[in-house]
Amino acid sequence: MIEEAEKAKKELENAGIRVLKINDVLVQKLRQDVPGQLGAFCKEMSRANVNILTQYSDHSNRLIVVVDNHKKGKRVFDEWMKKWWNSDDYVI
Repeated sequence: MIEEAEKAKKELENAGIRVLKINDVLVQKLRQDVPGQLGAFCKEMSRANVNILTQYSDHSNRLIVVVDNHKKGKRVFDEWMKKWWNSDDYVI
């Protein structure tokens, strides 16, 4: 995950690396105290007909997801947050 994607793109292109696409990502902190969180999250994406193109975890145990429809994926993400986290509990 890159905070300044356009700046990173410019630097990569200056180094001779061609950048094909910049994707928006969804960043999710799954509940570590609840088994099956990743599967349940993916199931909700599937129910909304959102395909996960790439998913990985960073060094802060956050799930980083690239989806084929960011707008629909963001809706699933927002509903997930309401269901599983209080605003006071969740910090990215």
